[in-house]
Amino acid sequence: MSLTTATTLFLIVFLGGTVFVDSAPAGDCATSWTEGTDYFPDKVSIDYFSGFNVSYHNYYKIVTNNRANETYLLYCTLTRPNISLTNVKSYLQVPVKNVASLDLNMLGLDSAIQYIANPENVTSPCLQKAKKSSFVDSGGNNSDTSNSVDVVFSSDSKDSDKYVTVSRGNDLSPLQKAEWIKFVSLFFNGEKNATDTFNNIQENYNCNTQNLIMAANAKNIAWVAYNSVAKEWNLINDLYYTVLTLNAGAMPILNASRTFSQLSSFQSAISHAYLIIDLSLITDENINTYDKWLKVIGYYSYDRSSLPAFVEKRRVYRTDKLLNKLGYDDWSASSGARPDLVLRDLISIQYPTYEREYLPTWLENFSASDTSKFLTEENCGITSAVQSPLFAPISRCNASDFPFDKPETSTRTSHNEDVNSSYSKKSKGLTSIILVSIGALLLVVIGLAFLLKKKVRSKFIEMKDEPTLQMTQTEGEIRIIKVEENA
Repeated sequence: MSLTTATTLFLIVFLGGTVFVDSAPAGDCATSWTEGTDYFPDKVSIDYFSGFNVSYHNYYKIVTNNRANETYLLYCTLTRPNISLTNVKSYLQVPVKNVASLDLNMLGLDSAIQYIANPENVTSPCLQKAKKSSFVDSGGNNSDTSNSVDVVFSSDSKDSDKYVTVSRGNDLSPLQKAEWIKFVSLFFNGEKNATDTFNNIQENYNCNTQNLIMAANAKNIAWVAYNSVAKEWNLINDLYYTVLTLNAGAMPILNASRTFSQLSSFQSAISHAYLIIDLSLITDENINTYDKWLKVIGYYSYDRSSLPAFVEKRRVYRTDKLLNKLGYDDWSASSGARPDLVLRDLISIQYPTYEREYLPTWLENFSASDTSKFLTEENCGITSAVQSPLFAPISRCNASDFPFDKPETSTRTSHNEDVNSSYSKKSKGLTSIILVSIGALLLVVIGLAFLLKKKVRSKFIEMKDEPTLQMTQTEGEIRIIKVEENA
């Protein structure tokens, strides 16, 4: 797989003015350098505010991780350029060939990885095979690791000049979070493949988002997790999960409190959920079966007439459909790189007939005793075997008039509207922004570029006792601008 099989994009950056120079394949200047030649003809443009940027200068590029406040100068010449810059953490020759990963949650670069710090977390069949065959070293967080590789990608900032910080987190939206693979591609001169892959993923994601705008029934979804040490339930309202839920045509259950030590308060907060997605550790023996889960959440010995719908109808899901043999889930390793598949998963468990042939990639019905599938080294290279979702083809989505359900607990009206997006590189106008108040949550769908002159429909969803949300939509993806507690 090329490094960009798991790639997406998000902000618009126009890199410098127009310069007419010769172009050459990236990396050629290491053996034959000609002044005035552009050795990086394939450039990235960042389509969303994801937290990094890049500027190109013929034979070197300056990459900045704004979230970690780190800058890297990447050059293709044999020797380091004699350039005076301040606050540069690392000078690295590109393309890098051997890398280490202390956090595999975002890399789809199996062939380049020479070292992994936590081999038990590996879910990719081919990376498992490489590890087993000793093509990839593994072990603890070894300080000598950086001596034998070009770059060490890590989610935590380190002082070493070979450490590159990848600052993805759940405080980013799905497309923002996925874009960080493009950040990694800069170190491999893989911008073209990264851009092509992103465009396909983004198109699929936004097409499905637009199709779900007209869903008549906005189902309430709660993302939860249990902390068995503190004996607390968490209602997960991070931006990633909130935006993902909105883009799937549903409503996230939001609450001023995110942590609940009182079970009755937590039950009240999620009582109107259509379905629950539990992100608790699957290795936690306190809740590793549905019966145990019901006991911990307080619904095991409960008056059936008073059961919430998600229990009565068995709509409790988990993200552990794909595991390695040690029980580590692929959701943590791969889902951030494929928001298109995550969105289809979330749509499919609400509307199974939307894509009749599609089976969820990571989500399984925990309450219906769905069984997990295992990713093993024996599956590497076998087309018919279970493979990492990073290898999954990006399907084509078509605009649809899917007949969604009739309203049950919430209502939507719609109208067509021309919209502008200040985030789109094709934009000419200002982004429309709306405020959502108690009792009525108004979702105005905005964000397709004015030059595209496409129509989108707004949706109005009735909610009660929820925080105020300020939202916008950019290139199809609905984004949260602000969340405020109501008095």
